[in-house]
Amino acid sequence: MSGTRPRSEFAAAVRNRSLSVIQFGFWMAVFISAVVLVPWEDIGEKNHAPPLLLKAFVALSEGRFGVGWWIFAAFALSFALTALYAMLRGLTGLANPRASSVYRNLARIGDPETAVRQFEAEAVNPVLRQEKPRVVATPNWLMVQEFVNMALVPMDDIVWVHGAEDQSGDVVGGVFKVAGIISARQQRLSSILKDMDLVVYRRSTREPEKMTVNSAINPLLNLFLASHPHVIVGHSKALEEQWKKSPDDFIANAARPATADAVAPSDDIYGMFNVIDQAVELGGNFTPKSD
Repeated sequence: MSGTRPRSEFAAAVRNRSLSVIQFGFWMAVFISAVVLVPWEDIGEKNHAPPLLLKAFVALSEGRFGVGWWIFAAFALSFALTALYAMLRGLTGLANPRASSVYRNLARIGDPETAVRQFEAEAVNPVLRQEKPRVVATPNWLMVQEFVNMALVPMDDIVWVHGAEDQSGDVVGGVFKVAGIISARQQRLSSILKDMDLVVYRRSTREPEKMTVNSAINPLLNLFLASHPHVIVGHSKALEEQWKKSPDDFIANAARPATADAVAPSDDIYGMFNVIDQAVELGGNFTPKSD
């Protein structure tokens, strides 16, 4: 009797991330190639100006390769090497998920192979699963993969979580508006429908990590509230100041407050802008709820 091989959540996520890394490196290569190979000064002017790469060779051969050219050469070379490195790393992860940086980073919490095996065993029946962004939560593990970012975190390594809005869409929307790619109406939509991040503070790294989870934000925070009493859920200025003052003391003394108001004032247990659950209509009034 033949059966279907169980899907490897970790391998699938690493391969998806690797493809994104390759794509990122490819577009970096396209950008720097366009900068040095396209005769930008000639476009629309009809003055037959050479591309920057040719101008650089001429300047070098004539002894006019000054400080400005050296700075540009360093920028172009570093950009090209970064693009090449990104594509090579992406190809490595695509060929072998256990050669990826995500797998190696698991050494911070123990044996990577044991961690992946334990996660895979629980991922067969996850507590929460979402495809885009990829989110898999099990009783003891949380995996999030979005574009080039990926993390596999044991629940007992998490000391504090809260939600946050990702502001990068405002910057991108503004650039697109100036470039005439999107209208003011579309820019307003991009500023309203922000990406939602789960901000995770870990015992092992002593650093906060932002994971883009979008519509999974409320289910995840509710999961932490219901099933992980050791995790502080919600944001307040007092908690933020305590963490900044001393992560070690914060971790040593971490305990969930008895009431929600002690964590997140104004009856907002999540300490976040709750955009996902609100109906959004362009042209209508939109007042996000905040702490």
